[in-house]
Amino acid sequence: MGKVKKENGAGSITYQIRNGRKYFTGRYTVGYDENGKQIKRSISGYNKAEVQTKLKEKTLQVSQGLLSLKDDVTFGDFFREWIYVFKKPNVSNSTFEKYEADYRLRILGSPLENVRLSKIDVFLIRKTVNYWLDNNSLKQTEDVFGRVKTCFKMAIGEKYILHDPTYNVSLPKEKKLITRYQHFTVEQQDVFFSELNLTTYTPTDMLIYIYFASGCRLSEGLAFEWPDFHDGGLEINKQYSKSQIISDDGNKRKVVQEITPLKTINSYRFVPLPDNVVKQIENYRKLQNDYIKNNPDYVNKNLMFPNGTGNYLDRKLPQERVRNFCKKHGYRDLTLHSIRHTYATRLFEKGVSPKVVQSLLGHSKIEITLNVYTHVIKNQADQEVNKLNDLF
Repeated sequence: MGKVKKENGAGSITYQIRNGRKYFTGRYTVGYDENGKQIKRSISGYNKAEVQTKLKEKTLQVSQGLLSLKDDVTFGDFFREWIYVFKKPNVSNSTFEKYEADYRLRILGSPLENVRLSKIDVFLIRKTVNYWLDNNSLKQTEDVFGRVKTCFKMAIGEKYILHDPTYNVSLPKEKKLITRYQHFTVEQQDVFFSELNLTTYTPTDMLIYIYFASGCRLSEGLAFEWPDFHDGGLEINKQYSKSQIISDDGNKRKVVQEITPLKTINSYRFVPLPDNVVKQIENYRKLQNDYIKNNPDYVNKNLMFPNGTGNYLDRKLPQERVRNFCKKHGYRDLTLHSIRHTYATRLFEKGVSPKVVQSLLGHSKIEITLNVYTHVIKNQADQEVNKLNDLF
């Protein structure tokens, strides 16, 4: 290799002799460090004209503020900084858990982790998506891919990169099963009611009974306090959340139980209850008061469906109760959330209008109600049309 020389008339371009040929290097300044020293980058190649052209492009980009001083930042480091500095202060603990889990379980160890932002292209993104699909569910891949796309938007906004490398990458479409919105039949519901213990103080069974009678979500039912039961119905105005508080270094975790606001304004609602259900709740309250009197260690937080010590009921208990019931009777594809669909189905079967059903379920848009319960509406329409038989 020959001594580095400056090419006459080429400004900041120098050359070396490599393999008997001139190898050109153009250097340009992208900024200054904290000590006022120039930060330089270089472009090299055997073709002098190409080096000159690229050097002019880079110089123009620097003048327009389009090049970052931190093009040595890896994606893993950038993503971590993004979620801790920008996302953590602005999202709930449970939501941040998902961001942190994506970083820990899906970014670390992936093809993206140690690659510099400026070197990431569409092929690396495709390779990473394939890696996620091989090691995670489609839903998990969709979630992390969505967050990565948002992260790249910030990188573009802050001029770490110029283009979004995820732009031309798509995920496979999941085939939606017809069984997605399964509900209990009237017969199955009656069997479940016959096995619920409502004559003694059993908060889990009573809560499941209320799910059938109100169509509320799991988190909403766990948050019910006695003042929410009034005027023959239930006021749904909050939800229970169990999450982790993660320290800024990611090393310390603390499990917290908390009551949080509902997600949308439409989720706040009052659900009237049938008279028989109201009487059942009033009887349950008497059983709970007797239980509290006989258990001095009980801390009364005025919860309708607490655990044995007065704290919030573990969400796994009603889920397991429904799961075991369905397994016992061979009811496939039914879960606790199916009870919510069951409530809506019973309303439609009784001729309640979609708009009222939307209000009772707390759906933000009528389209959600109609799309979810298309099968019920179709059956109802068939029955109504058959009433015209005597006209033809």
